[in-house]
Amino acid sequence: MFLIDTDQYSTDFEKSLNYLISLGALKVFVFGASEGEMDHFLCNISIAKNYKQKIEIEFIDIYSRYFFIPKKFAVSGVVGKMFSVMPFGYAENIYYNGLRYPLSGESLSIDTNTGARNYATEDKVEISYSSGDILLFISHRKYKDRLDAIL
Repeated sequence: MFLIDTDQYSTDFEKSLNYLISLGALKVFVFGASEGEMDHFLCNISIAKNYKQKIEIEFIDIYSRYFFIPKKFAVSGVVGKMFSVMPFGYAENIYYNGLRYPLSGESLSIDTNTGARNYATEDKVEISYSSGDILLFISHRKYKDRLDAIL
């Protein structure tokens, strides 16, 4: 299907999201968004943040899936998977349960510290925060070798 929209003040990704929203879509999966030009990829992540109240957007690449999470989030079936909790700007009062390196009320900021490369030690992971935005990466692969070493 081809859509023609001559608006040059929005990207193709924005046009696609607007079209899906007009059809009543609640969630969209975006495949391969990180495998090309990084400026284009970062622009799409920024657009996803701006649209997160209108439609749920999940990116999927060969390594992981990633998406903006709500203030309270839980996922099951993830023991051994790698988690990166990335503040998009900042996130405050963050709590993790089920990860190797838990947080209890700390803040993260993209320019000072992030929650990259953590591992699920339990089948269920819970993350909550009070303000800001979090882009969560969950690996497809289970890192059993690393998990055995830290347990």
